[in-house]
Amino acid sequence: MSVDYPEIRPETRALLENPETRKREYKQSIAGLDASDMVAFANANGGTILIGVQEIEDESGRQRGEIVGQRGSFDDNRNAMNGMASSCRPPLNITIVREQDGDKFIYRVDIEKHSSGLCCTGGGRYVRREDGSKKAIDPTTITAIVLERESAKFIKQLEDSGRAFVEDLSSGQESLSIQIREVQLAAQNAIGAAESAVYAARMAESAAHEASAAAQDAAAAAEDAAYR
Repeated sequence: MSVDYPEIRPETRALLENPETRKREYKQSIAGLDASDMVAFANANGGTILIGVQEIEDESGRQRGEIVGQRGSFDDNRNAMNGMASSCRPPLNITIVREQDGDKFIYRVDIEKHSSGLCCTGGGRYVRREDGSKKAIDPTTITAIVLERESAKFIKQLEDSGRAFVEDLSSGQESLSIQIREVQLAAQNAIGAAESAVYAARMAESAAHEASAAAQDAAAAAEDAAYR
């Protein structure tokens, strides 16, 4: 992304009031800018490069940035910087802003920390911003960074798998609870039906006894009438 401002923004002026640091670097011109400068910030925690600015020591002895200006068209300078970022492996995400101070232009290039944790120039150079300068990353450190990155990925995968397992378990428990409730209801219905059947059988048995007694009484009455 690139933007053109007609003035120096307050946040950029605040940067100019301070010396170069791990998060900030000054370049007098694009000619002094290299892809490794961007890589150095991307391999650290990101940062800002101000082009068209030189570091000076003011009257109080404090170092700060002074605007000297960057010549050339916005499109040409922007394309040159985007080309450097694109040549890195993997390509870097940068934001380019041109700001104007009178008849002088400066470029503010914000570089994001690379998501992979480690990147290099197109020529395979690994560097990282430390304090106020860039330093080569030795093979041991590269190995440690890669292992840390892969370990973080592995831990995330374990966390995701564990979370999915707990969700599946919770879902399974809920399904099991529903099934148990359904079985309990079916059992209660079956018990109720059985109790109703027993009651009906008892009623039928009682009715049969009453009918048998009535038949016996009728037979006895008939027998008495025959003897009379």
